[in-house]
Amino acid sequence: MQARRHSRDFISFCDNDYLSLAFDPRVIAAATKAAREWGCGAGASRLVTGDCPLNGKLETRLAEMKGLPAARVFGSGYLANVGTIPALIGRGDTILMDELSHACMHAGARLSGAEIRIFRHNDLDHARALAGTAHGQILVLTETVFSMDGDLAPLEALAALCEEHEAWLMTDDAHGLGVVTDDNPAHLQMGTLSKAAGAYGGYVCGPAPVIDLLTSRARSLVYTTGLPPPVLAAAIKALEIMQAEPELGLRARGHAKRFCSLMGLPEPSSVIVPMILGAEAHAMSISAELEAAGYLVTAIRPPTVPEGTSRLRITFSAGHSEAHVEGLADALKRALA
Repeated sequence: MQARRHSRDFISFCDNDYLSLAFDPRVIAAATKAAREWGCGAGASRLVTGDCPLNGKLETRLAEMKGLPAARVFGSGYLANVGTIPALIGRGDTILMDELSHACMHAGARLSGAEIRIFRHNDLDHARALAGTAHGQILVLTETVFSMDGDLAPLEALAALCEEHEAWLMTDDAHGLGVVTDDNPAHLQMGTLSKAAGAYGGYVCGPAPVIDLLTSRARSLVYTTGLPPPVLAAAIKALEIMQAEPELGLRARGHAKRFCSLMGLPEPSSVIVPMILGAEAHAMSISAELEAAGYLVTAIRPPTVPEGTSRLRITFSAGHSEAHVEGLADALKRALA
């Protein structure tokens, strides 16, 4: 994974192109073909004239991949969350959400007007206690793979909790698509096409009546210009490759495991490995030393993460080689020493 900054080339270990599809010639060719056939822009919202037929093709593929009846594509994952959550739940209802859910889930929850109850990260007992006194319709929100820690949500247990309380479970699979293949029992599953798919956009998959409802009630869909045809075509091709070549995800996860073994870290659950360093200055210093060695690993600091937990968020992709991974581990050991 190459990156260029200030006229220097680096090996990047901090982007989200987990399957290295953003520069795949097949994806680029699909986008180029779509631009020639459909143009470079949608020109209007999907409910006016911006609904290129590629939207439907992409939505069909996403629904099939998720094993759910229907899907709707949004302009981004952020737009998907801030549009979907308020469309489905409101005043008099209750949202239960993991404290480490992405900012756009928190934003969508606030926009809904529902009472928001935050449970401690992956703490089922705390979630169960909060659900016991909830009112109205209950919506439970979590990520499948947490973006800053790389750990997984206990989806089966959360689904059982939802069954007990007649609640809905909605997951954000932004960092799981294409790399984590665990079963997802959620009623509603959203995610992005800007990470492992190497393109752009967001989506929500779920029951057909719910998806139909979003078409007219999700304001971030109704009042936003549709995705450009080249972006849609790129995403379709990327998902096709993702399904046909599962070894890409396995390779990326293998790199993460190899790195953790070299560094004496616990085996990772995903392709995201956090190195929590504590103080902001320390994280910035280590990041700078890695940059000097030719590796791009951005330091993540408050307010993105809590005070005292500044870290290197190291991500691995199919495009990395074993030499890249070993070189990063060596450089990081030297920097930490």
